[in-house]
Amino acid sequence: MNSKTSTSIVFLATALTLTCATGCGVLGSLGDLLGANRVTVRLINNSTQFDVDVEIRYGDENLELKDLLKAFGRRTDRSIPPGETVEFSRDCDELEAIFIDEAKLQAPLTNIKEDTNVLVDGSDFSCGDTIVYSFSHSAILIDFDISTSVQ
Repeated sequence: MNSKTSTSIVFLATALTLTCATGCGVLGSLGDLLGANRVTVRLINNSTQFDVDVEIRYGDENLELKDLLKAFGRRTDRSIPPGETVEFSRDCDELEAIFIDEAKLQAPLTNIKEDTNVLVDGSDFSCGDTIVYSFSHSAILIDFDISTSVQ
């Protein structure tokens, strides 16, 4: 190993150690490159037949009440084709609380909708995490579920 490679490895190891030890935002652009300054949201449609339309509310404050997030937060809508995954991310300062206000299974002759509880930064997820919402339904379309996990 030459000295240039050794220096690069030491620099990267130091940067990773600082990120882990001090949290988000400390390394600025390097943190952005490593994904440490962002929260990712992954939406997984487990249906093999129907789209899922999702209305997501999120905000830059640790608001635990849905009504406050609706009034003062941001809204983003996504449509997820059958069997597909859609992903987006926001800076940690932009996404400190999130919930699905409405997810609707686009099945004919049904009006199946669900929502989720609010997830709050610091207690439910942290900067650098991935929030995963998975959508599924029964074969006879009598239920529609959203499971939530944080990775």
